[in-house]
Amino acid sequence: LVVQYTLERKSPENMRTSRPLEDIHDVYAEKERSVFFTSFWNKLELMLFAASGSKSILHGAASVAPMCPPLLTDFLSRNFDAKQMDNRLLPLHVAISESSTYSERHDYFIEQLLNSYPQAVNIPFPNGRLPLIQAVERGIASWNVLKRLCSAASIKQRDPVTGLYAWQVASRNENVGIAFELLRLYPQAMWS
Repeated sequence: LVVQYTLERKSPENMRTSRPLEDIHDVYAEKERSVFFTSFWNKLELMLFAASGSKSILHGAASVAPMCPPLLTDFLSRNFDAKQMDNRLLPLHVAISESSTYSERHDYFIEQLLNSYPQAVNIPFPNGRLPLIQAVERGIASWNVLKRLCSAASIKQRDPVTGLYAWQVASRNENVGIAFELLRLYPQAMWS
């Protein structure tokens, strides 16, 4: 690279348009950076594929949602194609079932998934549970995200596993604030 640049620099036709010699370090540094970022993304892609088994990269990112960088979350969720899902778990299902603790990054990840595929709130897990019930039971989402998981069907449907409404699942897990907010959305659940 240095020899080639030096030869180009000394040729008469390049004398007026060539960069100063000290810029050669910038050229080399830029090449190193591009190689680093290429290998970084290749490693990241490999890690996400490994985390997701044979599913998509978005599934892999969902399985490590609290640690997924927001920029990667944005990119992956914008390129998500629900038509390719067949009967597999959606990335939303993976994000809800794989996480064990609440974090703002996890909330952000779920919100991006809902932005890219809002119909996911009505697609049940294999056990019949809707994402709202699963998220309430696991206690992994803030009220802002749980509101987005609420749909007309999910707020009125009993959990097929426990037979309880979402607000009852929240109160059973001693999450009184969430139980109150869910009950405010569907007060008829109190008497049915």
